[in-house]
Amino acid sequence: MFGKNLLFLVLVVTTASIGTAMAKSTYIIHMDKTKMASNLFRQGDSIQTYQAVIDSINEMSLQEDDKDQQEETILAELLYAYESAISGFSARLSTKQLQSLKKVDGFLSATPDQMLQLHTTNSKQFLGLQNGKGLLSASNSASDDVIIGIIDTGIWPEHVSFQDTGMSAVPSRWKGVCDKGIRFSKSNCNKKLIGARAFFKGYEADQGKINEAKEFRSARDEDGHGKALTKQVPVAYLESAGSPASKFCLEGTLNETLVKGKIVVCHRGSGSAFVKSENVKQAKGVGMILINSKSQGDELSADTVQFPTARLGMTLGKFVRQYASTAKKPTASIIFKGTVFGRTAPVIARFSSRGPCSIEPDVIKPDVTAPGVNILAAWPPTLSPVGRISDKRSAMFKIISGTSMSCPHVSGLAALLKSVHRDWSPAAIKSALMTTAYTLNNKKSPIGDVDSSNSAGPFAYGSGHVDPERAADPGLIYDITAVDYLKYICSLNYTSAEIALFTWGNFTCLPNAAIRGGELNYPSFAVNFRGGVQNGSLEYKRTVTNVGSPTSSYALQMEVPNGVSVIVKPKILSFNKLGQKLSYKVTFVGKSKRSSDSSFGSLTWVSGKFKVRSPIAVTWQ
Repeated sequence: MFGKNLLFLVLVVTTASIGTAMAKSTYIIHMDKTKMASNLFRQGDSIQTYQAVIDSINEMSLQEDDKDQQEETILAELLYAYESAISGFSARLSTKQLQSLKKVDGFLSATPDQMLQLHTTNSKQFLGLQNGKGLLSASNSASDDVIIGIIDTGIWPEHVSFQDTGMSAVPSRWKGVCDKGIRFSKSNCNKKLIGARAFFKGYEADQGKINEAKEFRSARDEDGHGKALTKQVPVAYLESAGSPASKFCLEGTLNETLVKGKIVVCHRGSGSAFVKSENVKQAKGVGMILINSKSQGDELSADTVQFPTARLGMTLGKFVRQYASTAKKPTASIIFKGTVFGRTAPVIARFSSRGPCSIEPDVIKPDVTAPGVNILAAWPPTLSPVGRISDKRSAMFKIISGTSMSCPHVSGLAALLKSVHRDWSPAAIKSALMTTAYTLNNKKSPIGDVDSSNSAGPFAYGSGHVDPERAADPGLIYDITAVDYLKYICSLNYTSAEIALFTWGNFTCLPNAAIRGGELNYPSFAVNFRGGVQNGSLEYKRTVTNVGSPTSSYALQMEVPNGVSVIVKPKILSFNKLGQKLSYKVTFVGKSKRSSDSSFGSLTWVSGKFKVRSPIAVTWQ
């Protein structure tokens, strides 16, 4: 009896081992085509090339299984071929088949496919996205072939500089002008490179402090553990920290004898928050209260520092400065009380780039606004959170603010919209995001600007804050073709050789074919009256495409900017099918020279649930 049970156990273990070896998993395979065997490579056909690789793996598996006298072989399966970002493929392979693949010429790496969970805090909630619904529904999430490409058009000196160590002396005949290569004078750069940037504008908004904790934040100490100063400790400020010059907590201004064991009050001013905290720490301080200057106002953003730190705006900072400089024995504590929700949002951040655009005034700058303040973002663990050698810490994530945080939000939304509307062009996606953006905050008041007490306008937030679910069903879109953009580039005085760099040499600027920015089929109107015209007029033509209801009629709603009169023809747009295009003309007439530089309004086409809004910015120069 015991012998039979033992035999059964051996059979079970053996079967389980065979099943484990034969079980298949999905892998992402990276290949070097230049090193692949000629009998596998198929010129111009990646699918056939990688299928040949899979066939060879299956053949090896069958031969090995014949030797092992296995009755059944689970064949490797090609799933997808990659040609854009990498050269390679995805496939379902057993462990043995993976080992065989590693022996194939050209094999670089195999990464197991994993189902990853999104690690974020409040961006989806703030943008109105919900798992399982709308753009994040299961059917839409299952879509493929949508790739996000980010173009950095910024030019830094490092991109064109070089080391001349070991080079010979400059020839005596050289007269100071390069005969060949890139012309990189300041005027050329500003005129051409910035002009090309006009199409790619992702601007940031204050996320309404949705990720911040009141005015106070506790930072991580040098061991990586969040600590707070729960007990009252002495405060050092001005003379009690060393001298009046110590208020900025710059290197060499703090007296260790006076600062040791105390919380130091520092003015934001010049220098990074990390460097200030480093200086306080070196002087044996235990914490820092960092106060904004007048120019920085009450806007707060998270900083990476060395120890517990409280960041205060200018208003609250006045009271702290007064207390720290007048009390006989001032004390303080720093306690992290958690994230606070429900504040006014969105608000345009102080650092957000504002219009009008000096390079292309015929297009409103910016286009839209998106979350860009205090965003939890990935960070390379090999680099310290502040990028300084003196900081030995490592982190996978970091709180960051700026355009670099708004860009991935909008890029992700563009990918979601593309997955729903595969036939939409980039201009159509931009149009949908712009015409459906909102301009009221969560308190139902106009979106505010940290730079002023007044509500913001198109030169602060463009068309408004992005609303992705509405953008998925905008009703009408303003489309622009690649040829239209090329005609616009012709107006920026690019040479034929420069244009050929991104058109593969198949486009020529024809005489009188160039168009200005205001002539593009853009979802906004930048109206510029030069010289303070009186009774002067500017006319614009726009064409909209019906992507809403097949049979629909859109009525005009106008918010007329001060100082102009507006004539729109026609005032009704009637569609009888999807994809139908209709055009209208808008004429702006300047009534008189304005005392102010600009005024704002909007043009909206309304049909049932659809409100297709275009901002208007009028300037007098």
